[in-house]
Amino acid sequence: MRLVALVATAALAGLAGASVAHADVVVTVPADTVAEAQGPAGAQVTYQASATDDTTSEGVPISCTNPDGSTSDGVGTIQPTVVFPLGATTVTCSTPSGKSASFTVTVQDTTPPAVTPPPPVTAEATGPSGAVVSYGAASASDLVDGSVAANCAPASGSTFPLGSTTLTCSATDSAGNTGSATTTVLVQDTTPPVVRPPADITVSAPESVGSLGPTDATIAAFLAGATATDTVDPHPTITVAGPTSYPVGTSRRVTFTATDHSGNSASATATVTVVASSGGTPPPPPSPPSPPPPPPSPPPPPTGRPDRTPPAEASAFKLKAGDHRVVVTWSLPKDADFDHVVLVRSTTSTKQAQKVVYTGRGRSFIDRKLSNNVTFRYTLTTVDRVGNRSDGVSATARPHTIYLVKPADGARIGKPPTLLWIPKGKALYYNVQLFRGSTKVLSAWPSQNKFVLRSTWKYNGHRYRLRPGTYRWYVWPGIGARRYAKYGKLLGQNTFTYAPAV
Repeated sequence: MRLVALVATAALAGLAGASVAHADVVVTVPADTVAEAQGPAGAQVTYQASATDDTTSEGVPISCTNPDGSTSDGVGTIQPTVVFPLGATTVTCSTPSGKSASFTVTVQDTTPPAVTPPPPVTAEATGPSGAVVSYGAASASDLVDGSVAANCAPASGSTFPLGSTTLTCSATDSAGNTGSATTTVLVQDTTPPVVRPPADITVSAPESVGSLGPTDATIAAFLAGATATDTVDPHPTITVAGPTSYPVGTSRRVTFTATDHSGNSASATATVTVVASSGGTPPPPPSPPSPPPPPPSPPPPPTGRPDRTPPAEASAFKLKAGDHRVVVTWSLPKDADFDHVVLVRSTTSTKQAQKVVYTGRGRSFIDRKLSNNVTFRYTLTTVDRVGNRSDGVSATARPHTIYLVKPADGARIGKPPTLLWIPKGKALYYNVQLFRGSTKVLSAWPSQNKFVLRSTWKYNGHRYRLRPGTYRWYVWPGIGARRYAKYGKLLGQNTFTYAPAV
């Protein structure tokens, strides 16, 4: 409290030589006060003021002015509660003798509006760039201004990329206070690819052949003839499930399954019918019956039968398409007499002959210098020491341009990397998203074709650290100004494993 001592000396007029009485009055008021607005009218403030006779210590009448023109009155000490408007108001407290003191009450508005964002939205991707998503309106309420306008970014109707995007909604009151709240827009891909199997075929087997295998030229072309399209993934992976042999006189069904980057899959079937060859000279009539044979001799001692059993197929047969190359991996069978594998490459065009690209006992092979955007079929057969050969396992892959350069897909690194990719057309910026497992831990918008990943960063209100483990990153090109949130096709996705030295 600030003490304002007003010393009043009352002069009593009289004859010459009369005495003079002295009266001291002390008026006490609070220090200047600052209060936070509680509504449009301002704020209720309670204060204490007093007026006393310093000689007798008795209270004297006191009157303090109010903002509305009224007064708060009493004797001695008063403690009124008064509504003060926004801004500064001077309160003057006085006594009947005319002695007074003043203080200032300042009511300010520093409370931001309370923002209510629209509810989270989940949308289905309509293309590699994500989906155009519209969402509801945000609202905001302020203690002083009441309802205020709220805006969200990215704007409703923008193109949102695959994954979860944080939507920030904000509102500003007349005092310049800004409040915000967030919600999410999740664009997901749950639509499976569309599979187009090859047409059913009928194959004529050569004479004296009772069964055809998947490596037969016509059947191999059939097995590599499926195509698939997907809303998001430009190159779905196609796998083939069918019999290991096609006997003459039978029809066998083959299943073609396409799987996109999000794990959605769809299947379709087609049929292979194998018939015996027709034409040629009719067989001669049967010979007349021979006389009955003499009684058989006792059978000779049993001898070992020749080994005609093929080895088991290779397992975990996988293809990974890259830029002008395909990486093929597999696991070897555990047969005791297994000797080697044979890897054959062909295309969906029957004009190109099959080519043996690898023979040996390895578990992987990198097929290089391939044409991009061409579908290749790989068939891996196992061979034992006496030459028995399995029917083989097959899969297809389509090499394509790799835009993500560094770290290379599957790389193992020991320090935070700089993510690097090939510039794309007229992109003015890029959206880089980083996932650890199924959780998105980073979304950034660099203007150049690289992004320096730090050891720690902040995303979506959380602090993250580059911990040891496997990460997956995506890049989309941004078209036009960023505020339009328009993105081109996904440039690609890579993984890297962060394993810093201990």
